[in-house]
Amino acid sequence: MQIHQLGDLIVAPEPAATNAFSSSFKNPSSLTPSLAPRYEMGALLGQGSMCQTYAATELETNTPVAIKVLSLREATDWKTVELFEHEATVLKHLDHSNIPNYLNHFQIELEQDQRFYLVQELAAGKSLTALVEGTEGRPPWRANEKQARWIATQVLQTLDYLHSLTPPVIHRDIKPENLILKPGGQVYLVDFNAMQAVYRNTKSYRGTFVGTLGYMPPEQFSGQACFASDLYSLGATLVYLLSGKSPADLPEEDMKMQFRDVTPGSAVLLDWLDRLLEPMAEDRFATAEQALAALQGQAIPQAAVPKLQTFGEYVDPQLDEAGVWLANQEFDSTVIDG
Repeated sequence: MQIHQLGDLIVAPEPAATNAFSSSFKNPSSLTPSLAPRYEMGALLGQGSMCQTYAATELETNTPVAIKVLSLREATDWKTVELFEHEATVLKHLDHSNIPNYLNHFQIELEQDQRFYLVQELAAGKSLTALVEGTEGRPPWRANEKQARWIATQVLQTLDYLHSLTPPVIHRDIKPENLILKPGGQVYLVDFNAMQAVYRNTKSYRGTFVGTLGYMPPEQFSGQACFASDLYSLGATLVYLLSGKSPADLPEEDMKMQFRDVTPGSAVLLDWLDRLLEPMAEDRFATAEQALAALQGQAIPQAAVPKLQTFGEYVDPQLDEAGVWLANQEFDSTVIDG
């Protein structure tokens, strides 16, 4: 069931106010004169097991935003709320052109519920999942090698930023649905459905795993992650973009995804993907910087291989020839001409 309907108004504090602010959700007929609504809710953009993300409008400035909502009534326990609060804290300190900006964070107390809100810049565009599946009467799209390299370059630059933070941020849920392509070619990394993965309590092997089946490296099944974990997920994403096949549906041999028969591309690209998709983390590139250098045919910089980290030890959450080519194209966000 949707938490909000089209046109719902949200009374909220100014962004500078405390995150622990408590307000009230009100409809137009019951607004108090002393506190006007700040946001008007729009269409539902994404839905996880406990969180929903909506397009919305910041009324004072008429600015489009994205609002993620967690309902305590739908949450399994207070740990869910703690992780939501922690995500907001992390996002507030991120500053990268391919990550939607943090704008606000607050909570609302109702008689029978308590709701938590995270407001971010709206990443206008289409998810890579929507492009591959085809939307609004448009045929399904498949990336060619130039386009795949362009997308990979942007994601690797974003991951290099996240992994270099102190403490580092490992996304843990890189997948086509969480990558938004804007008109002109910019790729946003978002997390509309990551709450479902982060809060999932499914047990496998010896820990709680976080991620999405098909895009999740073997170590995440046991609740572990390192920089190379995000690289595996990127590799699986690129296989999907090039082939149109879900990685979860591809056969495996000795835990290794068998993708070559269905994935077009040069031998150089497929060999690079092969390394990203090694089942053992230590056999992949150690860092996004290394993976990007190899993709661009440059010398691979030396890097200390970080040890695997259990869930919670890390804080959660230029252009090559191909990139220049794609950035110069004029195309609608729902289709890319090959």
